[in-house]
Amino acid sequence: MPIQYRCQACGQPIEVDDEAAEQLVCYPFCNKIDPAPAQSDPTIETSEIAELPEAPAAQPGASASELPAPIVSTGGNRLGWVALACVGVAVLSYAILMIVLASVALRNGPTTNMAQMQEEMQHKFEATPWMNVLSLLGGWMAPMAGFVCAIVSLARRGRPRWPAVTALCFSGALFFLVCLGGMMSLFLRAG
Repeated sequence: MPIQYRCQACGQPIEVDDEAAEQLVCYPFCNKIDPAPAQSDPTIETSEIAELPEAPAAQPGASASELPAPIVSTGGNRLGWVALACVGVAVLSYAILMIVLASVALRNGPTTNMAQMQEEMQHKFEATPWMNVLSLLGGWMAPMAGFVCAIVSLARRGRPRWPAVTALCFSGALFFLVCLGGMMSLFLRAG
């Protein structure tokens, strides 16, 4: 249960994790370093605390220069998880498309020329509308949504950060693959 109290130096309400009880805390408003109390102040209202930054705890015996910068507490990292889910949808879409395209390539055999295989793949896309939706979802919509959610999550400094960082890396890789595939398609049509 978090400990809520007022800073003795500036009087601003503050909230720290219960692990920070009686440890040095750097107050985000006045940058004063004092130990946090063991119990919450009953006069603090929850609405006062809701919009305030969290005070990071210091290691025992730490000096002011060794304290971490204040971290904004957002109450979880839902956007990071949403970003990771969007990238998962994109990867799944790519996997399904690659399986379908590989089945077309295997059915044609190694002796088929590239133009003939590309024509059959185009026919497959036209014959099955769900493949167009899947390529739009996996190629642009899901990676873009994952990218935006990851950036916003990292800007809000939500914890844990690894889902947003992972989503950012994968969405970047997916965009690279889409651009590479588009360039290859243009190169094949020109040649």
